[in-house]
Amino acid sequence: MTDLANPKDVTSLLEDIVDRYGLMVVCDMLGGICGAKAEHLLANWQDKSAATAWERAGRKFHAMEVVLRDFEIARSRTQAQRKQEKDND
Repeated sequence: MTDLANPKDVTSLLEDIVDRYGLMVVCDMLGGICGAKAEHLLANWQDKSAATAWERAGRKFHAMEVVLRDFEIARSRTQAQRKQEKDND
């Protein structure tokens, strides 16, 4: 059983999620969750400052997803180039 009050358990749980889905997907999910929280705060609590903070956090997660996607594309190209060079030898 995961004890969410224990930081080690939370870290382990998050690591398992990242291992299972990948960091890029997790960042995308977290960005979506932040956006949904922002919408909820605006619609139900009219708390514009908190909604803005959640919205900003969501944009940062989505930006990280883009960086990770670009990194993955670059890494894939590098691997393909290495394979091609090896095949040419």
